[in-house]
Amino acid sequence: MGSGHEKQTAFRGRRIACYAARVGPDYRKPATWALGTSVAGRYRLEALLGAGGFGAVFRAFDLHTQTPVAIKLLTRSAMLHPDAVPRFHREARLAMSFRHPSTVRVFDSGDAGEGTPYITFELLEGVSVEERLAAGPIPVEEAVAIASAVLG
Repeated sequence: MGSGHEKQTAFRGRRIACYAARVGPDYRKPATWALGTSVAGRYRLEALLGAGGFGAVFRAFDLHTQTPVAIKLLTRSAMLHPDAVPRFHREARLAMSFRHPSTVRVFDSGDAGEGTPYITFELLEGVSVEERLAAGPIPVEEAVAIASAVLG
């Protein structure tokens, strides 16, 4: 994913929720989005979970369903590319059509304002792969369980 400082975040040891790349402080922040902001009149941003060259993923609260969700918004840098918005919409359509027990469920997509598209999906809590690996080697039984969950 680019910088070599990628962070793959997995929750419950079976689902990959987002990718994050560590880069300069403002370069990869989403355009005009701050914590507490309401997106599309429905999702309140609560915490930044990760950011990469294409998007930023936030923990958000769905005001309609009263449940936590993850929401992905395009970054400022991505909005500079003419194919970014169509590509993001393609990603949303594909993600919404894909169903597998080891993937995150996608709930919604639309325009967040200022021409910025968003995708909301299931928020999964847990430790990241980076955190799990930092804790030491993964025992064979756990590795097999993780692989089985991913392969379905």
